[in-house]
Amino acid sequence: MPPFRTARFVVLTLLASLAWGAPAAAQTTFYPDPSNALERFHWFGEEVTYSIRILGTDAVRARFSVGYVSEDPEYGRVLPFEIVGTTVGFFDTIYHIDNRSITLLGVPNLLPIYTDSDFNERDYVTRLVINYDRASYGHSVLRIQPDEPNRTEETIVPFELYDDVAMIFDFRGRDLAVGNSYVYYTHDGDEFSRFTISVTGVEEIYTEFGYIESFVVSWVAEPLETAPALVFGGPSPPTFRATDEPYEVAISYTAADEGRLLIGTDIPTDIGLMTIRAVEWVPPNPDYAPPVAADAGVPR
Repeated sequence: MPPFRTARFVVLTLLASLAWGAPAAAQTTFYPDPSNALERFHWFGEEVTYSIRILGTDAVRARFSVGYVSEDPEYGRVLPFEIVGTTVGFFDTIYHIDNRSITLLGVPNLLPIYTDSDFNERDYVTRLVINYDRASYGHSVLRIQPDEPNRTEETIVPFELYDDVAMIFDFRGRDLAVGNSYVYYTHDGDEFSRFTISVTGVEEIYTEFGYIESFVVSWVAEPLETAPALVFGGPSPPTFRATDEPYEVAISYTAADEGRLLIGTDIPTDIGLMTIRAVEWVPPNPDYAPPVAADAGVPR
């Protein structure tokens, strides 16, 4: 797996572990519902820093910051989200990483509009600029690298396409129940995938603070490819097929209390097990409410 995709899965599983909900005896598959996404969003101003360990050694510090609703001159009302990940200690001396990403989610449906990411690995920077054109089911990725010509990749995608950030926001706003699964279509700039996120149980997980009752969350990815549907009269959603077998990305654990804070995430990699633990947390701003706009009910 390329380094920047490994970093992507780190982001994905970290955010996954911050889900809200309560265990119950149920077995249902849910699909995204962006119509009331803003109403279910409760994390304005939240900031979480994680220690990422490989083979038991601190390797990366990752910070996830949620902004506030603002007016962008090009994209309209947006919610910004920032991710920063840098290597530390011994790993920084052998494989320096400084990854940064800004994502804008459209308001009120909180679907991605724009992402700008720099993957700096050993001073080699790959920049991905992603734009979405939902009216025409379009997804555009501009890839900028220092030793190659700039190139743009276009993909036909479903209207309700998510990225990692938007997918997790929707997932976190659901009432989770043991046995339930949540299905999303995503594109990370490299692959179009279908993710099935399943709440598999509740366990007592050991942490430095003692044993904590936690949700167990399984992440399964299925790579896909798309083609435009043969429909006349204008743009149409794509058809798609699997290009490989589904595979489990990670297992994450979430405290089963009101805070639903990440307890840990375990990710198998080519060089050993990657474990993730929270080290700092700035809770969401309880006094903030997003401004109401005249077009608040108009999907973006």
